[in-house]
Amino acid sequence: MRKVGLNARRRHRISRPTTSTHSLPIARNVLARDFWPPTPNRAQPTGIAHMPTRESCLYLIVVVDLFSHRRVSWAMSEHLDR
Repeated sequence: MRKVGLNARRRHRISRPTTSTHSLPIARNVLARDFWPPTPNRAQPTGIAHMPTRESCLYLIVVVDLFSHRRVSWAMSEHLDR
């Protein structure tokens, strides 16, 4: 890269501090760190990933069954509205 005059583009991470001093309700911990439920379909956590692209941002939402540790469902969207 140096020979042809190319430089890597550096991404700057934006750090946003979390605040715990708010009046919003806090969801109760129903999973209680039990990552190995005894039967299927008892615990299905979700995960959201934000992926910036050249045109816009994409959101990937995945639902996993903790009994089999397999993906149950997934969806991709440009908006995080539902």
